[in-house]
Amino acid sequence: MPSKGMSNDSKHRLKERVFRVLTLGARDRVSGVFYSVMVIGIILSAVAFLITKGSSLDDMLDGDRTAYFMDYFNSIYYSLHDPYFEHDVIYPALTTAGYYAVGAVLEAIHGPFVGSFPFVVIRESASGMLSYLLITAVALFVLYKALNKNKEESRKETAIFFILSLLSFPMLFSIDRGNSVLIAVIFSLLFVAGYDSDDKKTRYLSYVFLGIAAGIKIFPFLFGLLVVRRFVESRKYEDLKEMAICAVIGAVIFLAPFALFEGSFMAMLDNAFGYSGALFPYGHVDISSIIQTTAILSGYENYSNLAGAGTAVSLIFILSIAIYVLFYKNAEKWELICLLSAAQVLCVGVSVPYVLLYILIPAWYFISSRPVMNLKNAIYAMLLAAVLMLFPGSVIGNETLSYSKGIILWGIAVIILVSATVRSYKLNRIDQESKSDDRGA
Repeated sequence: MPSKGMSNDSKHRLKERVFRVLTLGARDRVSGVFYSVMVIGIILSAVAFLITKGSSLDDMLDGDRTAYFMDYFNSIYYSLHDPYFEHDVIYPALTTAGYYAVGAVLEAIHGPFVGSFPFVVIRESASGMLSYLLITAVALFVLYKALNKNKEESRKETAIFFILSLLSFPMLFSIDRGNSVLIAVIFSLLFVAGYDSDDKKTRYLSYVFLGIAAGIKIFPFLFGLLVVRRFVESRKYEDLKEMAICAVIGAVIFLAPFALFEGSFMAMLDNAFGYSGALFPYGHVDISSIIQTTAILSGYENYSNLAGAGTAVSLIFILSIAIYVLFYKNAEKWELICLLSAAQVLCVGVSVPYVLLYILIPAWYFISSRPVMNLKNAIYAMLLAAVLMLFPGSVIGNETLSYSKGIILWGIAVIILVSATVRSYKLNRIDQESKSDDRGA
């Protein structure tokens, strides 16, 4: 009699097909884990979107649904009207100069933007909205090309990762806000792709990219520790010279535009500190906000008293990352990039969820490294995907979702640092035992 149900071979083939669909045909199991988590998040979010008639997407993004794209349009208006003293702008002068150039063109087309809410007038103008769409489209095209700089990956693999990036939580959040973090991430990625090239011109160009990234969001300068690490490892004059060249190029690109806005550098710093101190911590992804949010969720009313403790933990954590990046010899490239990206998210004031976009860079290099399939790498793949993946905001809310992703990223960084400490201890112990055996012989 024919057996009932599916045979074992049929079940196995079905599981393989499902796995290949969820992993988009990934070339190795670790990448497959990453892709499957990302795809599951997209599917869950799409289902929730249909069930809630779109409100789940609103719940995942910024709570003020009237403020879409306004980081871009506010910045254009502010740049045209004494940005650092009248409007307390916190962006570096390179960013502000870029917004000023766009604003000048828009005013030449449209005329002065006036009204009770002139920044909204810019957004509602055809030329204003077209400028945002064009800049965003060009930025995404450059992002794809920057990913292609990693020659170890096929075009198919690059296209898959790029599409998943477009449908990631921090990407949608940053585009919805119209924030310049996307541009900073792209230039950071271009730096990472070229800083260790054998070609001098490529390296110097990467230093320019790093200067631009820092000129947009300041904290990408932390990636410069990768250049310092090269000198620490080699102790060669050539690498010391390169380190100095990188520093000079970055400083000029970052500082020179402040000459366009008198007295703006110190004003920018004052504005930035004032801005960070005034924000309610719940829903942000930095360490200090995570600590205060945990207190809020626990019912602790004096949560603001923990801000100092959060700052202290952040300083210790970023110091630990710097020591690892500079002195840990057995680090993988993706781990270095991941820690430096995490430092920019977790340790530098109050971080809005779109800064999680920096984690695209280590996720890409992790997948590209073709790690062997073991428990630790599977956990890394799941956690990196969890930071980036979409998830229906209607289930837990935007603030809790962001808070959770910040905790996950903190966990990734801790695992890397602890694993390095354990590996160093084991290597030192083996070395000591080997020397003891030599003396005994």
